[in-house]
Amino acid sequence: MPNSSPAIGRAVLLWYPIGKSHIGQIIGWTDNGFKIREANYNRCQKTIREIKWNDPHIRGFFVDK
Repeated sequence: MPNSSPAIGRAVLLWYPIGKSHIGQIIGWTDNGFKIREANYNRCQKTIREIKWNDPHIRGFFVDK
């Protein structure tokens, strides 16, 4: 469940119709959103990509307290 606001090092929770729930770690900011580090967005690969603030797949942000 989302429990936080976005910050570097925190998780972004995503939901996609194919693959369902997904999670990435925020590693930086961009002009339009933020960069995340993740695994398995591309099957069996670690990747870094940009997520825009208005991406409809964002469910929220999470920090382990």
